[in-house]
Amino acid sequence: MNKNVKPVAPRALYQQKFTSARYNLLLVIGMTLINIVMLFLGGSSYFLFSATIPYSLSIDGAYYTGKLPEEFYTDMPADAQFFPDSYLAIMLGIAIAILAVYFLCFMLSKKFKTGWMITAAVMFVLDTLYMLFIYGVGVDSVMDILLHAWVLYYLISGVVYGLKLKKLPEDEPAPVDGEGVEIEIPTQTNDKAE
Repeated sequence: MNKNVKPVAPRALYQQKFTSARYNLLLVIGMTLINIVMLFLGGSSYFLFSATIPYSLSIDGAYYTGKLPEEFYTDMPADAQFFPDSYLAIMLGIAIAILAVYFLCFMLSKKFKTGWMITAAVMFVLDTLYMLFIYGVGVDSVMDILLHAWVLYYLISGVVYGLKLKKLPEDEPAPVDGEGVEIEIPTQTNDKAE
């Protein structure tokens, strides 16, 4: 039995890979926001699939202004002074600004604009380096490192496939419903000798 295989159109494949990278970025933004909100609601959970710098800025702002639960301050001297609430506002402002840039990268890369995906990838590389510098490599940080690597893989592949999209000729038709999907078509052969 012979099989004919219809290949996936390169444009459809590259667009799908680029879109996948964009939605991984959106997931990071969402998880980071949830982590920040949970921090101020007293939650003890933390989603690993998030950006480290905005969350770390939020923790620092909350810690140094005395906004965290009392168990965080057991080692602190009784006469310790907290920073004014404006410090927390500044730290949260910077954290939200970073997330806003990530979201801007997500929104403006919608039409396969590779430059915005490059910006997001560079920012997340810096976030990963910060995480490694602050928390180091250890048993406690293995999952965070692996998930950062996962996000970096998708962002970098988004950049690669975005650049490949730019190199494709413009006149290639977009796939219509059902086109561009790999299928196998069986053909009949007459193997009997007569």
